[in-house]
Amino acid sequence: MSETTSPVDYKPQIAAQTTARATSKDGPSSLAIHCRANRTELMLSTTGSWSKTPATGVKVVYQIDDQPPVDQRWRVAEGGRSLAFPGDAVRLIRSMPDGGRLLVKVYAGTASPYENTFELAGLDAVRRRFAQVCTWPPH
Repeated sequence: MSETTSPVDYKPQIAAQTTARATSKDGPSSLAIHCRANRTELMLSTTGSWSKTPATGVKVVYQIDDQPPVDQRWRVAEGGRSLAFPGDAVRLIRSMPDGGRLLVKVYAGTASPYENTFELAGLDAVRRRFAQVCTWPPH
């Protein structure tokens, strides 16, 4: 986890990231939470590129532990190297159990998805700090 202050408005900025060994060059390799200007984002990144994807976003199927899988279109970001979760990131982050697993499948223009699993160890401490710095609403 890293914290800094915006040079523009002096508001706090915070980021946390977990990584997993990608099974291919374009496979998902990191899952990050960012807070800038009190806005929380959840990002999925690759060491390769998902740049040949449609402007409408990329199909991502994610599954938290043994819960039912969720199928959504995530927004392409950072020149195709990242995908941004389109919904309420705070709600999704709060729904993830500390020590759980997040399985993601990215359908980026290939017949078979790029897939990886992220371990969510230490998420409680990350959530507490983000809730404080980003002034998350009570739940």
